[in-house]
Amino acid sequence: MNLLQRLGWSPEEAIGKRVDFGGGLANVKGVVKNFHFNSLHHQISPMVIFIDPDQANVLLVKMPAGNPAVHLASLEASWKSLVPDRPFNYKFVDQEYAQMYRSEQRVGEIFGLFFRYRYFHSRHGLFGLVSYVALRRTREISIRKVLGATQGDVISVLSSDFFKLLAISAVLAVSFGIWFSSSWLSAFANKAPSESGRICMLF
Repeated sequence: MNLLQRLGWSPEEAIGKRVDFGGGLANVKGVVKNFHFNSLHHQISPMVIFIDPDQANVLLVKMPAGNPAVHLASLEASWKSLVPDRPFNYKFVDQEYAQMYRSEQRVGEIFGLFFRYRYFHSRHGLFGLVSYVALRRTREISIRKVLGATQGDVISVLSSDFFKLLAISAVLAVSFGIWFSSSWLSAFANKAPSESGRICMLF
C-alpha cells in the first residue's frame, strides 16, 4: 500500500497538503507513480522524496551506452573540481540491484551444476544398463529375428521397460519442478520487466 492510500488521499487532493514530516510541516508538491526501490521480494512501501542539500550524499547519473571508463573519467574531473574535499567513489546501480538477487543466482548455479552432473552419469548409466540387458537377452533377440521380427520390434521389446521408468521419472521431475518454481516465485511480492540503460551512483 502506498502513502496516499494510507492517508486516504487522491493524487489531486494531495497537492498542496501540509503534513508533519520529521517534526516539521512540509508541503506536498508532487506525486509520482509507484516504483520499486527495494528488491521484488518486497511490496512497494510508502516513500517520501524531499530536497535537503545538507543531507544529500548520493548523486545518480545516467550514462550513455558504451565504454563507461570514458564517462567516469569525465565525471571524476567534474567531481574533483566541485567537491575536491570528498573522494570520488562510484557504484553501478545494475550491479547493486543484482546483489539483491544473489541468492537466486547461486541457486541457479547449484542446480545447473547438479543437472550437468546427473545428466552425465544418467546417460552413461542408461547406456550401460541397455547394453547389459541386450547381452542377457541375446538368445531371445535371435529367436525373435528367426521368427520374423523386425528391428523395430526388437527395439520396442528391449526399450518398453526403460520407457516406463523414464515416464515415471519424468512425472516426478516435472512435479518437483512445478512445486519448486511455485515456491520460489511466491517469495516475490511483484514481478516487473527489466529496464534498459545503466545508472551510476556517485557518493
